[in-house]
Amino acid sequence: MGNGPSNGEKKIDEEQYEDAILKKTLQLGELSRTDSTQGLIFFAGTDKARVITEILEERGWSRTKDHNVTNFTIKWCLAHQVDWNQFQEGKQLINNIPGQLAFADKINLWYTIRDYLRNRRTLDGNHIQTFLPMTFVLDDESEVAEFLRSFKKQNRTWICKPRYSYAGRGIYVISVNSDLNTIFKFKFGYGNRFQLQPRLPGYLMQEYISRPLLIKGRKFDIRVHWLVAWTKPLLVFYNHNASVVRLSLNLYREFDFDRATHLTNLSVQENHYRYAFSQEATGMTMNQLNQYFNRCFRPFHPKMCQDWVMTVMQERMQTIIRHVVRASKDKLARGAGQFGFFGCDFLLDENFRIWLLEVNDNPGVGWGNPQLNTTTKPLFEETLNIVFECFEKYKNNQSLLPIECLKNYQLIYNEDDDIDRLSHDDNQLFTDRLSISSSSL
Repeated sequence: MGNGPSNGEKKIDEEQYEDAILKKTLQLGELSRTDSTQGLIFFAGTDKARVITEILEERGWSRTKDHNVTNFTIKWCLAHQVDWNQFQEGKQLINNIPGQLAFADKINLWYTIRDYLRNRRTLDGNHIQTFLPMTFVLDDESEVAEFLRSFKKQNRTWICKPRYSYAGRGIYVISVNSDLNTIFKFKFGYGNRFQLQPRLPGYLMQEYISRPLLIKGRKFDIRVHWLVAWTKPLLVFYNHNASVVRLSLNLYREFDFDRATHLTNLSVQENHYRYAFSQEATGMTMNQLNQYFNRCFRPFHPKMCQDWVMTVMQERMQTIIRHVVRASKDKLARGAGQFGFFGCDFLLDENFRIWLLEVNDNPGVGWGNPQLNTTTKPLFEETLNIVFECFEKYKNNQSLLPIECLKNYQLIYNEDDDIDRLSHDDNQLFTDRLSISSSSL
């Protein structure tokens, strides 16, 4: 008979932990479920309005639909709905951070990370391993010329993206046989020479990860969520519990230019002719992905640790998010009461190398799979609790850390305590240099 706690004791411990979390939530002063919520006003816009409204109205808050409201306590909205001249720093909360487009805009993300990595070195003096695919900005004539040279010389597939868009809009896969006239138009340049320029401004051309890791022959990517709960100092929290593994309904073929083969976005997949009866096949939870790796990939590679998805992969994604924050922090105009809820899209290639595809400042949550949607409300409840706790501690001149209401989030970046973590992250590799043929898995 073992000496560990019995199942009954474990259950009691879990119940005590849940009780402690609930008590802390109830102690968050005027911003939680108390009788003092009278007069607390919130504005909820974006596609998150429904869940934010449900949570806060349950706590006794009053919602206004006036996007010009100035006497709010918290405003959850898009960046263009913010009037920073009316914002009362330290007295109000708003889910935007001035300057966040340094990473939430695809072109800015490329420049921000490129410039940051140029100045970083590993302990042995080498450059940090990059985690962004090679990118050319089409508004820059020199980069257009460089892209065209690469396009003609190298047998690669490319993906053309608008700098700031959602749901896969305006994204095209370009092969060596593609007609570039759909992307470029001719113009007269210096000396009456023909030059190519983009038909639309604000596009980039990115090297396509043409050998992605596959699940049952289908392409997938991973959406994870992170929260900048406070900006002075920057406190960043990571949550994989509500992460979404997004799968294509098509079997992957590099030169199949059906958008549904290459773009796993729900807005693309829901237009697939099989979506109505294959809806649940387009999404997995992180735990389901972990089980799949243990069952289907690990037996073919004994050096892969058990639960690789929940350990090694999580650490690598967190490292990349920290690099994004460090690279961008000096571009942010920070004030007390600003916070941000973000999403990162990651892709694994067939060598298990992880790539950052983009960062979203209004990320979708949930999926067609009903099992994934059960995590949406708890995600935003905890998001709001963390922000409210920071806000209350700031107003009461208390130390922000530790955060006592954490459940599924974890602190991954504290600007005031980053020296050791920075050294570790600079030496992080984003691949095991493994290769597994996954076409049959």
